[in-house]
Amino acid sequence: MSKALHDQIHAATEKLARLKARELLAEQREAAKARDKARREDAHRKIELGGLLIASGVGDYNPAEIIGVMLAYQAQRNEERAEQMKRRGLDHLEARKLIRHNK
Repeated sequence: MSKALHDQIHAATEKLARLKARELLAEQREAAKARDKARREDAHRKIELGGLLIASGVGDYNPAEIIGVMLAYQAQRNEERAEQMKRRGLDHLEARKLIRHNK
C-alpha cells in the first residue's frame, strides 16, 4: 500500500472518529437536557402539591396524618367521590382567589 493511500485512510479514520465523538457528545447533551427537564418538572410538581396542601389548611398538620388521610381517601375513592372532591376543591380555590383579589 502506498504512503499516500495509507495517509488518506488514516485521515478518513481520524475524521470518522471525530464525527462519532461529536455525535456522542451531542447525544449526551440531549440526554442531560432531558434529565434536567424531568428533574425541574418533578420539583415543580412537588412545590405545587405542597402549595395545595397549604392552601387546603393542612400545612401545619403532622406529615403522617396527611399521608394517612390521603391513603384513606385513596382506599375509598371512586369516580363519583372523586368528582365531589374535585368540585369541593375547585370551590375552595376559587373562594381563596376571590378573597386574595378583594384584599
